[in-house]
Amino acid sequence: MEVERSTIPGLSFPTDLLFNLDAVRKQCTADLATHNACLTMLKGRLQLEQYYAAELSRLADQFRIEDDIECSDRNDGGASKSEDARGEDDRPGRSSSLKEALRGLKAQYTNTSVQHKALATNLEEDVYRPMHTLYKYLAKKESKLTVCTTRVRKQTKAFEDLYRRQHSKFEKQFKDATTTYAQAMEIGIAGEIIHNQYLASPVHHRQQQQQQQQQQQARPPAEYLQPVPNDHSPQHSPDTVKVTSPAKSPHSSHITASEGGRPRSNSMSRASLDGTKLVNWLLPSGQQKKENLLLTSVKAIENAEVARHECRAAWNGFEDARVALFRSIQSILNDYQHLAEYSISNLTSSLRKHVIFESSALANSQYDWQMLASVMEAVDAEGDIRAFILAHQRMVLPTMTVNDLCRADTLPLPPPATSLAMTDIKARKCPVDAVGNGHTVYGWLATRSDMVQDNLSEAPVVMSTIMAKALMAAFQIEQPRAAAASADDIKHPEVPGIDTCPFHPKHLDAPVPPADRPESIELDNECCVDQC
Repeated sequence: MEVERSTIPGLSFPTDLLFNLDAVRKQCTADLATHNACLTMLKGRLQLEQYYAAELSRLADQFRIEDDIECSDRNDGGASKSEDARGEDDRPGRSSSLKEALRGLKAQYTNTSVQHKALATNLEEDVYRPMHTLYKYLAKKESKLTVCTTRVRKQTKAFEDLYRRQHSKFEKQFKDATTTYAQAMEIGIAGEIIHNQYLASPVHHRQQQQQQQQQQQARPPAEYLQPVPNDHSPQHSPDTVKVTSPAKSPHSSHITASEGGRPRSNSMSRASLDGTKLVNWLLPSGQQKKENLLLTSVKAIENAEVARHECRAAWNGFEDARVALFRSIQSILNDYQHLAEYSISNLTSSLRKHVIFESSALANSQYDWQMLASVMEAVDAEGDIRAFILAHQRMVLPTMTVNDLCRADTLPLPPPATSLAMTDIKARKCPVDAVGNGHTVYGWLATRSDMVQDNLSEAPVVMSTIMAKALMAAFQIEQPRAAAASADDIKHPEVPGIDTCPFHPKHLDAPVPPADRPESIELDNECCVDQC
């Protein structure tokens, strides 16, 4: 898989806000609160329009023109009555024009009531209900993203806790090793004896074998895993003698403090095997204490080496979990960007319909609503997202390394990848890996191209649908692992539900829906699928 495919040519949430997820979540919560407040305002407007229409209709119905009854009675009467009443009706236009004006006023009230009722119906069906449905979808999706964010952080926290425990164990074992080594030196045991004893231990050979496997060398035969006496081994050195402690067999390969560094005595060269056992049994208690302290010191160094190996393996697991965490966070951020794009697009479409209904039903206030229409037409989703990104930018750089993702002021430095040296034991200073993993995150995490470094205020915003392809390309590249292949020997903590998380790489082949559908704001399952 080509690394360049994970590089995008513009701004986006996953690349520019990777280390500022809290700001994105805070902004999403604020947008939902604003959306809910807008729904409350529209609901009040609907109730006001419905109440206004009902009151106008009630007033129009209560307004009765009594002249209608009088006119019908005159039409049914005789000519004499008409002639008698003509003197009163000879005032031309006085009665009829007034009644017609009143009838027109009543009709206008009724017509206005119908217009306001139609406006309330249109606002409810085409503006309020779609916005309410959109709000429920956004709130549900935001809740899922919060749960997934908590889950992936909890997974990484489990690896971090394991590393902290292993590091504390390593520090304790290292301190015990330095203490016992100092005690052995104080009572007169030579440091070369402890060193040779440690080199002959199975722990040292096992660590050497694992380091050879890490360097992709051929695995040594099984017979070389245990020390074999030869001309260069400590057992055949002219300055050392092989004797046993009371708890060991006569053929033990350990070097004792009683014989190390001294020539063989004449009594030992002349004594038989029974004589040797008798001499060992009759050794003074002080000499036995030296031998026991020698064995204790070597055992403490072996325990420190085992603890270092386990601590290093835990650190390697933490590195992998950390990279997986930021990969999941990039998917979550891409989903947040999709929510922002989808919300702005559909809200703008609903508000434009709101403007159209108002301008059509309320002709007298058309100028004000047209002014609002110009504001609605000026909504720029890309500009809003760009401004938000630039205001909260904490981007991931292609030059960043895995060490930059993992190191923190609150975390202790990991032990070195190499075995403990005797200089570390003598110095009583816990060795650390100050360099760290120098693998760059370029390719493993989606990064922004260097072509948009000059004028970020005019840089294009990459849509979430395009960003998903870059994330897929990054996910198909194997995560960085430290050189220590022994990390598999340590049982890492398992967090339930890790495979069911929608941001797991195996779920990232889901189809990506279009983020903008201005022609319709009807929500369905196809346009609401997760982006990860």
